[in-house]
Amino acid sequence: MFNYLNEGCLEQIDDKCLICQEGWIQDEFLEHCYPICGDGIIQGQEQCDHGNLISNHSCYLCQYSCIQFCLICQFGICLQCQHGFVFSQNRQNCIFVCDGIIQEIETCQNQNNIQFNVSNKFQQNCDLRCQLCINQICFLCDIGWELRDNQCYSFCGDGLIALHSIEQCDDGNQIENDGCFGCQLECITNCLSCLDNEVCFMCQENFQLEGQLCLPICGDGIIISGFEDCDDGNIEPNDGCYQCKFECSQGCLNCKNEQVCKECNSSYILNNQTAICQEIKQLDYQNQGLNENPNEFEDTLNIVCSKNFILIDNECVNQCGNGMLNNKYEQCDDGNLIGGDGCSFFCIEEDTFKCQNHQDSMSICSFIKPPDFMLYRLSSQKNQTQTIELRFTQKVKLLADLSFEEIAVINLIPQSHEIINIKPIVKLSTTFDNPIYQIFVEFLEPVKDPVLQINFNQLIIKNEHDLDLMRNQMQINFDYLKKSDINCTSQ
Repeated sequence: MFNYLNEGCLEQIDDKCLICQEGWIQDEFLEHCYPICGDGIIQGQEQCDHGNLISNHSCYLCQYSCIQFCLICQFGICLQCQHGFVFSQNRQNCIFVCDGIIQEIETCQNQNNIQFNVSNKFQQNCDLRCQLCINQICFLCDIGWELRDNQCYSFCGDGLIALHSIEQCDDGNQIENDGCFGCQLECITNCLSCLDNEVCFMCQENFQLEGQLCLPICGDGIIISGFEDCDDGNIEPNDGCYQCKFECSQGCLNCKNEQVCKECNSSYILNNQTAICQEIKQLDYQNQGLNENPNEFEDTLNIVCSKNFILIDNECVNQCGNGMLNNKYEQCDDGNLIGGDGCSFFCIEEDTFKCQNHQDSMSICSFIKPPDFMLYRLSSQKNQTQTIELRFTQKVKLLADLSFEEIAVINLIPQSHEIINIKPIVKLSTTFDNPIYQIFVEFLEPVKDPVLQINFNQLIIKNEHDLDLMRNQMQINFDYLKKSDINCTSQ
């Protein structure tokens, strides 16, 4: 699947950007690049960039913005002021019209020419979040509040903290565990008590504070999913679990979870019962100082192991299943004691499998489908003489030069008066071939539901992988032959 290069990205792997182009900056998740606002260069989604971040300017946060109280704004230019406001002489501001008189926004005169503050006068009649209220109608809300139908509303997730609201934060999303969720500050993951969302005082149970992070307590015997692969209650190496990560036990080169070793180094041997590597103690009669340890040597001599067993720590350990073939005692050794995979529990090659065996190496066994034979009817069911063809599914040969009649027995069930003739098309011989025989059965009298049965000497026929026939017997049924059928076909 082709991944498109993210806009502003110079180098990326999959969908994550590694390095942004000049004038662009990465987001906190290192996935996307955004143009640097305020550098005076318009890039990406920027509408403008005047080289500053000053508000109430025609360009603010690299998006076009207009003067305050503007109703229609295009490209940072105000085309029409809000209701109750008119352009100043230089059209740089929208000025409030109070009782028909153009005034500055802060002051206005009533019919008694008493000067008052607009916000103070109408604050009593509008929402407290309203910044500009005229004739009980709100025209401007506080920061973080949005004006809708002359009412002020706060919206969690808009990226603005609404003043005088319950919002503690607003990161512009509703994603949990990113420091702000539901516009409330969050503690770091697995922290129970914190100051703001940065300083953690107390971690949850089974976690401990390391720096400013709450991490699982490794070695407490409790596995925390997602953080620890294992926890064996200690911090000792070479015991299958170290620093709460799976590791091979001592002497093991290749292992699976839970200390299941598959291969040991040369100084160890695999105990198939425990799946653990055990150190091999070798006695060197020339170099070892037997006089220094006479008792240990005597104990060792008292132990005599059976064939294909080796002495390890004064115990006889079976070498069958260790993945190192010993031709003297084993037909195969595939590195396990599981039967049905070609090499049996006793390291004997199983039927219908062929193993590649080499001394001191692991056996590789493959399933080989054994040969079989099939019977096909070539004549009509009503014929007095029935023709059957016999074929083999693979190339086969005979172990001895024998005739077909010496290796096969053909009879009819139930017994009747019939004549059976056999015609070889391709003969069975002592060389590999695809033998074909045709068998002709002539019925001399009526017989009900006759069955032709063939029995082979199964062990004398082999395929190219030295496998015997899958079965030695097969039958084929005939329909009921009446006297009229026999008379008709014989005329």
